[in-house]
Amino acid sequence: MSLILDISIVIIEFIALTIIFNYAFKFKKFSVLSFLGALIPFLILCFTSTFHLNSNANLIISIICYTTFCFFSFEDKATKKIAVVVIYYVCYIISQTATLLILSQLFDDTYSDILNTDFSLILAACSTTILTLCLAFPMIKVFIKKQRNLPIKYWILIILCPLVTILIVVIIDAILMKSQFTNYALLVIPYIGLVYINVAIFDLFETYSAQLKYGIAQKTIEHYNKNYTLLKENEKEIRRLKHDIRKHLDIVYSLVKNGDTDTALTHLSDIKNKNYSDTFVVYTQNQTIDSIINIEIKKAKLKNINFKIDMELGHDITVSSSNITTILFNILDNAIEAADKSEAKEVSLHIHSDAGMIKFIVKNSTVKGLLFDPDNCKTDKENSSEHGYGIKSVKKAVKDMNGIIKYSNENDNVIVFISIPQKLSDSEEN
Repeated sequence: MSLILDISIVIIEFIALTIIFNYAFKFKKFSVLSFLGALIPFLILCFTSTFHLNSNANLIISIICYTTFCFFSFEDKATKKIAVVVIYYVCYIISQTATLLILSQLFDDTYSDILNTDFSLILAACSTTILTLCLAFPMIKVFIKKQRNLPIKYWILIILCPLVTILIVVIIDAILMKSQFTNYALLVIPYIGLVYINVAIFDLFETYSAQLKYGIAQKTIEHYNKNYTLLKENEKEIRRLKHDIRKHLDIVYSLVKNGDTDTALTHLSDIKNKNYSDTFVVYTQNQTIDSIINIEIKKAKLKNINFKIDMELGHDITVSSSNITTILFNILDNAIEAADKSEAKEVSLHIHSDAGMIKFIVKNSTVKGLLFDPDNCKTDKENSSEHGYGIKSVKKAVKDMNGIIKYSNENDNVIVFISIPQKLSDSEEN
């Protein structure tokens, strides 16, 4: 009966563990490795539970088994998996100790003797599981929401707080097992305090996250306001250019009509030599692409960056305006920003349509010896937490359009290759 009871308790514990992990992650596709990754930890816990090891041994074995199960059976980053395992175990040992204290008070028994009956074992296991789930769900929910783009100082706090909690609970448990202390109601207060501190630590990042999102939103608004201003200026210049050309054509037409071809040729030569370098007009038969490129050319001109363009687009282009805006603005902004810090100060943009795909190749000069890594790029921005959102936005937009994106380094230049369908996909249309 004792063996069946021990295995039953492990099953209850493993079910709770699976529920939590399934909430935080996605199951890996079934394979022999993922199956063994779940089966072996379960069998180890069943086997070791029959020996009724001390708390320190149980701590080490449980964390190893939980981590193995998580790594081999679920998909996500290693750091996130470790953090969730730690959070779960903190909730588990707090719940277990709190359950024993409550049961000791209810049944008027000592802390060390409360689990001497099968009924109390099952009751404690079920109560611990329920309390663990109640504690773990909100803490993991907060963690999942806030875990992106946190500075290292916050990560240290996130890791240390649960570990210190585990240490405190283990020490209290060891003292209670050897003492004659019976006023367990008093111990509820420090345990509630430990739970509150852990929850508060994770919830502390709510304000940080809100401020971060607000800052990014402000930057985005400023960015689009600047782009809108540049677009208006560019439209004015285009209107002026069209007006000037119309006047020049009228003059040349009149001169040729009157037979004064020499004066007409002289006037054409003057027009040819006239400096229209401040006016940029790009026409790709796609209004969104035209507007973005003209704006970016203006930005490059203001920074004295040599911006070269090579384009050959077909007529049947129906790409998502929002996605193409995200892609081009961010890629070209990053290219101009990097080129501005280099000696060469060059940016080139190649756009071609072929076999139903639009291919963008953006090349920019960089600081000598600097290699660009999109997954681990450094920044000199004042708020480093805002760094990387442009690249993430581009990757998401390309993915949403069922396209591909590649980065490469070549002779102090960064090259970005993007290929996307030139027609809207079903998901974009919806």
